[in-house]
Amino acid sequence: MTILVAVNEADEPRRVLEAAATLARQFDDELEVLHVLSRDEFVELERTSVTETAETVDPAKVREIAASLAEEIAEPVVDEFVATGAVGDAAGEIVSLAKRRGARYVVIGVRKRSAVGKAVFGSTAQKVLTSVDRPTLAVPRAE
Repeated sequence: MTILVAVNEADEPRRVLEAAATLARQFDDELEVLHVLSRDEFVELERTSVTETAETVDPAKVREIAASLAEEIAEPVVDEFVATGAVGDAAGEIVSLAKRRGARYVVIGVRKRSAVGKAVFGSTAQKVLTSVDRPTLAVPRAE
């Protein structure tokens, strides 16, 4: 089986990766590290590519870019993992991949937010926690 961990450079991923790696070792499962590029990031890549090369970006290439970001984030922390990239809504991509892979656990980072902040801006972690049909470990950001 797979332990799926979603990472983002901005969310201090060390603790999340360490927790996921511990689960993977305990269950002797594969660790899959997912990074999701937002639609805005995709649009910026597309704009840059069209400006520089007059060509659009192949969606498979964008997923490769996201996977290489996952790899860059995970390499300093964990030894053995599979890097995966996706594009779109982070929560939707996490939930979808967890189902497709039959993940034993999903591991995500969470940060403290006020109730108003969650209601107004939404929360990827909150969406994952309420949508995924797999056990999920929510790792709080270090204070």
